Amino acid sequence: MDGFSEQLILQVGDYGGRWELEASPEDVAMLEDIARSVIAGRVREVFAPGRSAISVTLADGSVKTEIGGEAPAGCLPLPFWRRWSRSIQYVPYR
Repeated sequence: MDGFSEQLILQVGDYGGRWELEASPEDVAMLEDIARSVIAGRVREVFAPGRSAISVTLADGSVKTEIGGEAPAGCLPLPFWRRWSRSIQYVPYR
């Protein structure tokens, strides 16, 4: 791949939901599976100050979860933040 990166980056939602993938056939297939699930509305995002968790349910029923954040250094997440924080279920694209 001359002139192009061999890394694929998929971002879903706010802070969480960032997948950094290689340009391998397996990773491209996973990217396609995640994109189809997002389009179908099989995504749940949980928010907390400076972070979020994205859970994507794939067509086969498996769940891919990524957590990310942008909090000041030294800030730890509050205990059980994914249980009590605000969450949304994405709707399908029409």
